Amino acid sequence: MMNEATKPIKPGSEQDDPEYPYLLFVQDKGWKYADEGQRQAAYLREIQVRHNKILNEEEFVAEAGEKYADAAKMIYPKLALWARSGIITTRELFNYARHLWCMTNPEALIYVQVGAKRWAVNNCDKEISAERALEIVCREWCFDKAQVHIQAPAYYESTDWNYIRFQCGPLSWVMQNGELEQQYN
Repeated sequence: MMNEATKPIKPGSEQDDPEYPYLLFVQDKGWKYADEGQRQAAYLREIQVRHNKILNEEEFVAEAGEKYADAAKMIYPKLALWARSGIITTRELFNYARHLWCMTNPEALIYVQVGAKRWAVNNCDKEISAERALEIVCREWCFDKAQVHIQAPAYYESTDWNYIRFQCGPLSWVMQNGELEQQYN
């Protein structure tokens, strides 16, 4: 028997978003879900985020999946606070549940302010040594090694997935995903 939660989402219905129709979602991502109820719940979470609404903890945990439920419950309060504060977007909150890297290393969830209303938020979990971070920063940005002090921890996956905070002289910097920004004081 079909209940209200698993009632099919029909094209053009109130639940079907014209900018991202349910049938397109099913084609793109439907294979990831075991049944129609899971597919519809995932679609409704996607639409919620597209309309700039923050997922609640239950929705965040569902998006992360059963395997990561405990970790998702642990990190959700921090990420939700960041989303409500404008540090991350509702899409970024959603992506943390989807991409799962932070579930295995929640300590990597860090950020620094780089402007009046801008933040550099880490999005990788491979921690590297201060020595390796120093090498990378000085090679990428031509800083003098003798003047640079790494503010650990530093994270580096590749040239476009990284987060290294450091001090050079009186200024504090952050290298994030191949970009260099001065920390905002």
